[in-house]
Amino acid sequence: MKKTFYFLLLTFGIIGIMTFTSCEKLVTPQIKQILPDDVMQSMIDLGMPINKGLTPPELSGTYHVSPFVLYKSNIESDQEGRTFADFDVTFYDFNSQDLSVKLSYVNGPESGTGLGAYVMGSNNDFTVVVQMHSQYYTGDSAVIDMVLSGKLTSDGIKDFYYANFMIDDYGDPSNIWIEKGQGRVIYDKDGMSEKTAKALLLSRGLSGSAIK
Repeated sequence: MKKTFYFLLLTFGIIGIMTFTSCEKLVTPQIKQILPDDVMQSMIDLGMPINKGLTPPELSGTYHVSPFVLYKSNIESDQEGRTFADFDVTFYDFNSQDLSVKLSYVNGPESGTGLGAYVMGSNNDFTVVVQMHSQYYTGDSAVIDMVLSGKLTSDGIKDFYYANFMIDDYGDPSNIWIEKGQGRVIYDKDGMSEKTAKALLLSRGLSGSAIK
């Protein structure tokens, strides 16, 4: 009886280790380097969906996210439901070998280009992780970890969610950016981010997503 019990315990232990190892393999080392586990968990705690896997869809083109609405935040002064400037993201140079992609974005008065973005996911569900060099229209810069998730369809991206966490605001001399360690999860409230032929131009209207 005892031998049977210990055999079952050992069997379940091996299965557990194999399952954990399999889950770990669903996130590439490049993604872990950009987005440490604790930062990813902070985003998940705020409701950010993460689509893991090694067979994401091929991303290309520009997508228009509107209305771009705050879902949750770790910033005390934020109010859920706050609307930010429309968000346009452009994907290009997708590489199916290392699951990398390049991207740029425009979000009201801020914009940026990502160096070293990587994709995970399966079927049409994807998550892009990127360290973004962002710039305010005045020239003030910041480094931000960004995550973008959704489902790629023939019409655009369904259920688009976006998270940003401030990594380095270079001292923020103009007091523009959110503080280091602060972050937001924002989503397309109408559920569909349409593919568009042309990205937005910088605007001084509604606030950008990384602005105080």
